[in-house]
Amino acid sequence: MRKILVAEDEQNIREFVVINLERAGYHAFEAASGDEAMALYERENGDFDVAVLDIMMPGTDGLTVCRELRAVSDIPIILLTAKDSELDYVMGISQGSDDYLTKPFRPTILLMKVKALLRRVEMDRGKTAAAEDEHDHAALLHPQAVHLSQGGVEGRGHVGLQVDRQEVGP
Repeated sequence: MRKILVAEDEQNIREFVVINLERAGYHAFEAASGDEAMALYERENGDFDVAVLDIMMPGTDGLTVCRELRAVSDIPIILLTAKDSELDYVMGISQGSDDYLTKPFRPTILLMKVKALLRRVEMDRGKTAAAEDEHDHAALLHPQAVHLSQGGVEGRGHVGLQVDRQEVGP
């Protein structure tokens, strides 16, 4: 089950978010402040799939939590906030968040944003795994004759390779 960190100081909104996430099949962990969110993140050894952070929380605010999470993790982050100016949006994204949702919001929109971020992470992991597999297979054929570049496998010398039904060679 996917784990979502929810940091929101307003109890009614936090409960609303948690209920909707759990109804959608996610396991939501609640924090009422930025400090509590960071403590929870550390207690769970960073084992979260997405973070939903309110910006305006007492103590450590959501932007600070966003920066702290981004410094140690590539966890997808959605900022949830009443601030709706263009500058607020730019600040949120530039601080490391992946998405921004203004209050009031529809729970289906939040759920779709969570789902989209998780899908993107899975796609990125798939690309990384495919590149690693390609590199491993190429190295098995002839470790001195092949190297992995951003564009794919390039042959050196006289070795040709069959990769995704395309021959790559000299």
